[in-house]
Amino acid sequence: MSKNKVAIGMNGESLAVEYLIKKNFKIITRNYRCRFGEIDIIASKDNMYIFIEVKTRRNLLFGRPSEAINGKKREHCVNAAQCFIKHFKLKDVDFRFDAVEIILTPSLKIEHIENIFF
Repeated sequence: MSKNKVAIGMNGESLAVEYLIKKNFKIITRNYRCRFGEIDIIASKDNMYIFIEVKTRRNLLFGRPSEAINGKKREHCVNAAQCFIKHFKLKDVDFRFDAVEIILTPSLKIEHIENIFF
């Protein structure tokens, strides 16, 4: 992956964190990794754990950012979430999978999509 794409992704994740904090989410961790995959942001709100995939694009020339969350990415997110739940011995917790789309131009747009899959 090019340095530019990495920088755009990191910028998008930071924008998503700022957005979620303003919406009263508690950020638990960023870039949680395990052998099964990665989750960009793990947050909590209203006694629920939310596993969040962030997709950032410069524009809509190649479609909506969330369209890049394919079956393989969903599988990695689910497996990584199960790893997180098991690692921290979380029992009887509610959880969901969300996405945050960041579109940088022509003007910044942030879209939070709850229950994107599962």
